[in-house]
Amino acid sequence: MFNNIGSKIQKAGKIMFWVGMALSLFIGIAAVMSVAAEGGMVWLGVIFGLLIAAVYGFIIYFSVLSYLALGKITECQEQLLELAKKESKDMVE
Repeated sequence: MFNNIGSKIQKAGKIMFWVGMALSLFIGIAAVMSVAAEGGMVWLGVIFGLLIAAVYGFIIYFSVLSYLALGKITECQEQLLELAKKESKDMVE
């Protein structure tokens, strides 16, 4: 379960990114449709929907970067531990 945890964290971050992007597009399309259904100005709904999708896309991108960074740090830490164990064995022998 805890083997190769860094790559698992990175995969979870990538999945969260794509789910968040799909959700932002869905919310943007829903905003366009709600403005159009009310009989409002469609161009305003399109601008509002694109704005929502873009802002939420940036938010999800920057929040997922922390997961990817944490996964990379964990991977590098595991490699450093393996290298230190190997070097300590070499010093003992």
